[in-house]
Amino acid sequence: MERLNEGLSLFDAILIVPMFQIVWTFFSICTGFVYFQEYQVFDTLRIIMCVLGMTFVFVGISLLAPDDSKGKMVQAPPRTP
Repeated sequence: MERLNEGLSLFDAILIVPMFQIVWTFFSICTGFVYFQEYQVFDTLRIIMCVLGMTFVFVGISLLAPDDSKGKMVQAPPRTP
């Protein structure tokens, strides 16, 4: 959560939140894949469908961030010790 707060202080939320959602989804899929030992039953079709499904999810989430907000940087206030 510290990285999310730091990102929100530096950039616009419309850019950070979809990126956070992509990372959260990716690592949730990876940890579920390992924890539930999904790799033992994966054949070629399941691998293709899993990659295709993740691609659709990531593209859909990335479409939530508008193009005009990319590259804009909000100035963070100076940190005090």
